[in-house]
Amino acid sequence: AAQHFRRAAEIDPDDHDARLELAVALSRSGALPEAHRTLEQLVADAPTFAPARLALATLLAQMGRATEAIEAAHQMLALDATDAELVGAHMLAGRLSEGVDPGRAEAHYREALRLDESPRARFRLALVLGRQSRFDEASVEFDALVEAVPDEPSYRVGQTMALLLGESYPAAKAALDSARQRFPDNVDFAHTLARLLATSPDDTVRDGAAAMELARQAFEGRQSIDHAETLGMALAEMGRFEEAASWQRQVVAQREQQGPGPPLERSRRYLSLYESGQPVRAPWLEGG
Repeated sequence: AAQHFRRAAEIDPDDHDARLELAVALSRSGALPEAHRTLEQLVADAPTFAPARLALATLLAQMGRATEAIEAAHQMLALDATDAELVGAHMLAGRLSEGVDPGRAEAHYREALRLDESPRARFRLALVLGRQSRFDEASVEFDALVEAVPDEPSYRVGQTMALLLGESYPAAKAALDSARQRFPDNVDFAHTLARLLATSPDDTVRDGAAAMELARQAFEGRQSIDHAETLGMALAEMGRFEEAASWQRQVVAQREQQGPGPPLERSRRYLSLYESGQPVRAPWLEGG
């Protein structure tokens, strides 16, 4: 494909589409430096050709040159481009800005969403809001995603975590109940609901017996350390602290094999609670 597009560009150097496709073919074949040179020359020859600038920004991101990629995306945004091209530039600039400037990333995603109400822009916006601990705002975006695309599990996961981290426990339970109705065989939803029912600080949400049943289902479906730990939480909520402590000691032993870190510290803290006759409350919160 690159050979054909190269020949087309040689025949007509003003065929910007052919030169752009040449660069795309080169990048897909792994010839990133040549693709970069091709795009830089195309941008120099046709500075108002928006697709070339967007392709250049994307390629720079692929090459790990994030600062230059953001600058290229911003230059493209100043051009007279189609909505689709502008959305692409905003999405790219947003992704590249997330780690260094969440506020700027948010602005890009909001503008992309204004131009095109696509789930991908709303999803990235919701994630950025969540990472800034703006959980109420994030949950609004996730609610809209779930309503628009009810069969996408990842949107329901985000919705649930935004509600849990925002301490909206009854709403989180309602969201998980809805998710389980939609995905009755999803082990992760069963596990998260079990943990919520076992540990919620809201007395109206906790239900030890239901938590135990769901925790057992989750553990039988996937015998992971997290699922085992949730079983211990359910036992503690039912006042069966000796059993919870015995179960948790096995969890701590497995965590110790994985090495030091926050998971091991949390597991040891849970064990101390059980040994002193106390249940866990809100394990999603820092220090929980």
